[in-house]
Amino acid sequence: MTVAADWDFPSYEAVVRRANRTQADLIVADLHHGNHAAAGLLHLTDWELIRLSNKPVLLVKTRSRYRKPVILAALDPAQTRNKPAGLDQEILAMASTLTEALEGPLHAMHAYIPAPPPIWPTDSDGAASLSRRLAQRERARPTHL
Repeated sequence: MTVAADWDFPSYEAVVRRANRTQADLIVADLHHGNHAAAGLLHLTDWELIRLSNKPVLLVKTRSRYRKPVILAALDPAQTRNKPAGLDQEILAMASTLTEALEGPLHAMHAYIPAPPPIWPTDSDGAASLSRRLAQRERARPTHL
């Protein structure tokens, strides 16, 4: 294991630069802990690290030992934000390695924000037609996560 101390800012960009410079295979970061209600949520640094990294990022949520943890691989098949073409394959390979080592299940997912419905009516029926289209769209949405 190698440890390095750099003075750099902002921290998430510094981590990404260091990972690229050292040709790291994986970035491991702990979630920021605290006694407040949002302690388990992603903070700006975590979010930016995930957003900017061209390497797989493992966020560790607890200091205690994991026993058969569920590994979740977050993928982006659309490769938005100029991510490298092979990043999803790297993430899956690393997740598979972790899953085997920790003897837990592996899940892979892709989440996206669907485009909003049209705001302005586009046909002669006007607002009534828009209202019907929105109601149909809402009924067609899946109700499970």
